[in-house]
Amino acid sequence: MDKYIKAMTQESDFERQPSEKDRYQHLLIDDAFKRVFGEEGKEDLMIGLIKAVLPELDIVSLTYISNNAPHQGTDTKKSVYDVRCKLADGTYVIVEVQQKDQLNFRDRALYYGSMPIVSQVGEGDEYGLDPVIVIAFLNFKMEHAPEWEPKLKSRYILKEVDGGDMMTDKLQFVFIELKRFTKKIDDCETFEEKLYFCMRHMFKLENRPGNLDGVYFDNLFRTADIANMTAKEYEAYIRAMASERDIRNQIRYGVEQGRKQGHIQGLEEGRIEGRIEGRIEGREEARTETAIKMKAAGIALETIAECTGLDIETVKSL
Repeated sequence: MDKYIKAMTQESDFERQPSEKDRYQHLLIDDAFKRVFGEEGKEDLMIGLIKAVLPELDIVSLTYISNNAPHQGTDTKKSVYDVRCKLADGTYVIVEVQQKDQLNFRDRALYYGSMPIVSQVGEGDEYGLDPVIVIAFLNFKMEHAPEWEPKLKSRYILKEVDGGDMMTDKLQFVFIELKRFTKKIDDCETFEEKLYFCMRHMFKLENRPGNLDGVYFDNLFRTADIANMTAKEYEAYIRAMASERDIRNQIRYGVEQGRKQGHIQGLEEGRIEGRIEGRIEGREEARTETAIKMKAAGIALETIAECTGLDIETVKSL
């Protein structure tokens, strides 16, 4: 793989600015993903991507539909999908790419997936629903229950908790955690593995590896080649990369500020605690000194203890 990929000294994919030396687009950037897989004329690329994830699907044809979710309710919350399409058998497929984990990510996925379900039912309908599948390519590792066995691809449907009786498979979620995909290109054997490699590493490639051959990869590499973008498309891509980098920098800045604030708070708490302890220690010394003077003046031990707050045994030992 090293002979195909530029040397990367930073762990993050976004530590460097996009440049004219970049040959291929980053497929996990929303802007690039939509352009490569989600436009009219790119149906074959999307079909191949879906079948790589779910090979059991018999996809005859695919139609792109609006990536704005039909909105229910009176609030202003709306969903905008990366790519939303419909298969010939009526199945809705939503495909998302996600660079960074976020608060309530699974709830967000559920919200996105439920919109096509809700939108199918009109007044007087008998609730005959077409299936909805949400496929999410994630450039991070999700959090899972302790008993979960680590794997690249997780698939969720609605089942009864104890017996596993199927409630419905008409709402499915498939999460591909690409951070768990660590194979080098020469180790990729299946079409699925090769496509996952492209999803994660294609933007780093200087040349097309020899084992990524065939009509599908011919089309994919041609479509993702920056040289084939219009000036307007390239400008949008640069903005998208910059926006992604800005978000990461803002997160990094917030984390660093939090650490600094915590350090400052810790120092301040230490100073406060030190002052309090110092005052306590000072009071202890003052009480002891007063007790010694009172005892030298012949004042009763009980009276000294009562006045200084020291216990009688401490007074006796002075």
